[in-house]
Formats: sequence, C-alpha cells, structure tokens
Amino acid sequence: MSKTFPHKIEMNGEDTDPLIQQGYVKKDFSYSPGIAYVYIILLLIPTAALLLYIYSLRFSGTTITVSLSELSQLLLLALFGLGFLLLSAVHELLHALAAIIFGKAKRKDIRFGIIWKALTPYTHCTLPMTPAQYRAVLFLPNIILGVLPYILSLVIGSTLMYWYASLMLLGGLGDLFIFFHTIRLPADALIKDHPHKIGFVAYLKESK
Repeated sequence: MSKTFPHKIEMNGEDTDPLIQQGYVKKDFSYSPGIAYVYIILLLIPTAALLLYIYSLRFSGTTITVSLSELSQLLLLALFGLGFLLLSAVHELLHALAAIIFGKAKRKDIRFGIIWKALTPYTHCTLPMTPAQYRAVLFLPNIILGVLPYILSLVIGSTLMYWYASLMLLGGLGDLFIFFHTIRLPADALIKDHPHKIGFVAYLKESK
C-alpha cells in the first residue's frame, strides 16, 4: 500500500481530530517518497538475490536467462510486462478487498490512485484500523500474488511463474517496509495512512 493520500484526512487540525479528542496521542511513522524508496531499494537487492538463490538451489544451480535476439521473444517480453501491470492492478484491488474484509470498510471508504512521480499505484482506506487489521491489508496481496506462486514455482519448476512471483514480492517491499513500523505498536493502537507521505500515523492511548 505504498502511496500518498490527498483524501479526507486533515493531519494539521489536531484540535478537531476526533481521535485526539478521545484521548489518543498521535505519532508519525511516515517518510517522503525519496527517503522511503532509498530504504526500499536497500531491501530489494538482498531480497532479489535470496529469491534467485533459493530457486537456483532447488533446481541444481539452474541459470535463468532471457534472450532478446528474436522478435517472438520480444513479443513475449511485452506480454510479460503487460501481465505484470495487470497483476499490479490486482495487487491494489486485493488491498481494497482486505480493507473491506478485515478493516470492515465500505466501498465508499476506499480510494485508488497513482503517484505519478514514482509511477506507483496506491490503495487507501479512509477508516482507522488496528495494527492487526492494517497488517492483514498490507500482506494479503503479497501472499496471494507473491508467496503462494513462488512456492508453486519451486514445486512445478516454472521459470515464468518464478519471475512473476518474484516481481510481485519485490513490488510489495513497500508494504514490508511499512509493516516493520507497526511491529512495536500496541494492539489497541489505531492506524491511518498519511495523506502526503509514504507510511502512516499511529494513534496511541495516553498512559494513565
């Protein structure tokens, strides 16, 4: 769910924030896109290497290569790219489905968009969620489109499925980056996506 959200959440008007009025303390866990992508790239390199190592180990060091010497292979690459774009859209739809299932959101609470500067699609639910709900929304698309197909690619030895699954997992590293910031939050915290940055704002109950 890595994205920016210009919808419905006013982060500056703390005096009128209903959660602040209910006694919550707000803590910011957000980054500018530039800073966030630096961290995501640092995650990407070892993750890509690990995925390739596991696949090669499973199939006795099989080398995966792509040759662009023939037109048919270029067309195949184009279809591969189109498939990746379609799966990226499905990824965002699964975020929305998870928000409806786990976050009890309605369709009117879901927003879709694209960060054009980074060519990154996003899904945003305007309702606050508990950390457990938020994590489910983060991970459902990555499990369905990444983890399960990757495991299946190891079982059946499908290189094409390996590439798709790996790209889906690498594309979901923004979700993993955000997840790391939820680990230490108490179970009764509430989370809202930040309206202008990548990440979220957590609302914590004040200690008595």
